[in-house]
Amino acid sequence: MLEFEICPLISYLLPQVLVMTCHIFLHVLRSQTLPLSKINLVVFDDCHLAITEHPYCDIMKLFEECTFGPRILGLTASILNGKCDPSELEQKIQNLERMLKSNAETATDLVVLD
Repeated sequence: MLEFEICPLISYLLPQVLVMTCHIFLHVLRSQTLPLSKINLVVFDDCHLAITEHPYCDIMKLFEECTFGPRILGLTASILNGKCDPSELEQKIQNLERMLKSNAETATDLVVLD
């Protein structure tokens, strides 16, 4: 009986990493299988998709309902998916920051795009 009582405690204390597609993550959140309040970090790969019609937008809408939501790390190699007028770059990055409730960090200053 004691072993049964300790096992949930041990699994709760151990770090856990769940990897899934954005579609599955959205389903898990909507079904309340795993509440946002129990998540510490969400990593979005290809986060530039969040400024388009994408499940990332729906996931972020669920964050608005959570008082203490997880931290967000968005990763992208092509922040603007290849085609962007340099004059629109700052606005698109600000849109991405607003959507992901995060701050964008780049390797270099955004001064010149060729």
